[in-house]
Amino acid sequence: MRFPGALLFLVCLGPILCRAGELNLATLSCDKYENEVLTAADSINTVMWLFGYSVAKLGEHVMYGDALTSFGFALDAECKNNPSTSLLEAMTSIRPKRDKPMDLTTLNCATFESRHVAMVGTDPDSANTIMMWLFGYSVGQSGSHLFDAGGLTHFVIDEELDQRILKAMQAPDEAALAAIPESYLQGNTCEIRNWMPLSVGMNSLGKKMTLVDYVACYRTEAGTGSAMGFVYWQ
Repeated sequence: MRFPGALLFLVCLGPILCRAGELNLATLSCDKYENEVLTAADSINTVMWLFGYSVAKLGEHVMYGDALTSFGFALDAECKNNPSTSLLEAMTSIRPKRDKPMDLTTLNCATFESRHVAMVGTDPDSANTIMMWLFGYSVGQSGSHLFDAGGLTHFVIDEELDQRILKAMQAPDEAALAAIPESYLQGNTCEIRNWMPLSVGMNSLGKKMTLVDYVACYRTEAGTGSAMGFVYWQ
């Protein structure tokens, strides 16, 4: 199985029941992107997501390893020159440099997983940004223009609850999912509800879930941040 298809069901795609951290690229102005989005603590991951998204919208299936900086500067310049333009429109004029291309159609999941696990141990920040690129790429391939910054527990991360959800879906154990108290799924963490119908739907099709990665992205020592899950069904 080739890589792009395997990531078709990245969990953060298209939330159904609640939308806590969503950005609509078609309605988000360049001015707001420059003055609000880029000032956030995780702006590098956001730009990485947009980079992956733009490559998918160009119809390409190549990751350019050394092109993030040039893409970010190009998008920044485009938005500063056209502050009232939507971010989606601005991105259509950006073409990434073809530095260190890696063809995703020749990369299988086993190879990616082994490389990613090794990188998590040596350079966890880079491992996380690569997953954000793939997240953006998969959304671009899906035809959507929504960036949902949520996933599992956030604003305060609860790794125990996240693992409970992931293990229940991987089992699969729909009764365990149904037993999650309603009170646990409030605020931004309500986005976990988006996983549940997707998991049940995949079960009904006889598809088995594989966990690619789980990243608890802590922003503060108080435990705030956003936990991200990356899975696929086949």
